[in-house]
Amino acid sequence: MSASIYKDLGWLQTPTDFQGAYAWIAASKADCSQELIALASHSLRNTQLGQLSHLLKKVRGRGTPLAGLTPYRLGILGNGTLDLLVPALEATALRMGFLLDCVLCGFGQAVTEALDPESQINTSGCDGVLIALDYRGLPLKASVIHPDEAHASVQSALSLLSAMCASLRQNTPGVHVMVHTLAPPAETLFGNFEKRVLGSLAQIIDALNQQIVQTLTGDGCALLDMAALAQTVGVAEWHSHMQW
Repeated sequence: MSASIYKDLGWLQTPTDFQGAYAWIAASKADCSQELIALASHSLRNTQLGQLSHLLKKVRGRGTPLAGLTPYRLGILGNGTLDLLVPALEATALRMGFLLDCVLCGFGQAVTEALDPESQINTSGCDGVLIALDYRGLPLKASVIHPDEAHASVQSALSLLSAMCASLRQNTPGVHVMVHTLAPPAETLFGNFEKRVLGSLAQIIDALNQQIVQTLTGDGCALLDMAALAQTVGVAEWHSHMQW
């Protein structure tokens, strides 16, 4: 299996006439749900996903019915620049037959949004909420000098995630809360010995991932195994220090 299976969606065909299909949908006044699904069911580049998301907004803005799509409102709580994800998510959701609306938290406001009953996330009637915090957005503290403190920080991070999940479920009954495992950083301080060194970042990320799988997903949360996905793509490809 090539890593490009995820980067290039290798199981999908490339579109033969993306611009032609785009123009037909843009001019149509009828329900074009199936045409949108068909166009989204190709391997599309980021620019094409952005164009498709823009087209969807245009179609919805003129009031064209889209009865063939299932509405779904997704809240996203993360510690990155989430706005860049929305066009790709909206366009990709069409392939699955969903009409996706995304509700985002403000930068650095993920925890507050989850815990505050009056926050935008908790009052928007979300069908699902994805907690998309990576290791830099959680109270993880690597310390090889004080490994006990490092492993205590794993429990702190788990407790925070658990509190966020509980608050989201309490404030939006019936919401599907999704959590993900953490992708490890590409660089390690101790090389091949990283996972043997007590209190190292790789060791505490592994420990937290095990707790997420065993504790949070057993408590009613859905799991997105981000660590496995990143390893398939390659963590050096997954992370971008420049874009971060």
